[in-house]
Amino acid sequence: MSTELPEGLYRIEELHLASPIADVWGMEGWRHVPGWRLDAVDLGIKAGRPFGSLFFQRIDDGFRARIGVRWNHVSEQLHCFVTDTTTPQADRQALELDARSRVATLMSIYTAIGASAASSPVAASGAHAAAHLLPELPPGTG
Repeated sequence: MSTELPEGLYRIEELHLASPIADVWGMEGWRHVPGWRLDAVDLGIKAGRPFGSLFFQRIDDGFRARIGVRWNHVSEQLHCFVTDTTTPQADRQALELDARSRVATLMSIYTAIGASAASSPVAASGAHAAAHLLPELPPGTG
């Protein structure tokens, strides 16, 4: 039996369920902003709603952009927004959409398997990997 998964499918392990393994669809890599990499993640989800920040770094010069993440309770939707006005206008919308895709994917994974089922470090890491929410290594270091 092959353990290889089709492209785009991720395996989450050590779930607190009758079946400790679940395969979920992850974020599509084409949504990443060219020339930028995810540098750090400070994101929590409480009661199914995200709050925190994603930090992206421009590959060519190291410029960092912070994307704020929050759930808007009035409009009941996910908001992702660049917090620093020095981030070039040309990159703002692309970074906000990238962050929104990653966080929305994480939310859909937790919806599919249940946040309490993914409470082990291995399961949580698997969910973050599927949502492309693990920091990426700088070019040439990995």
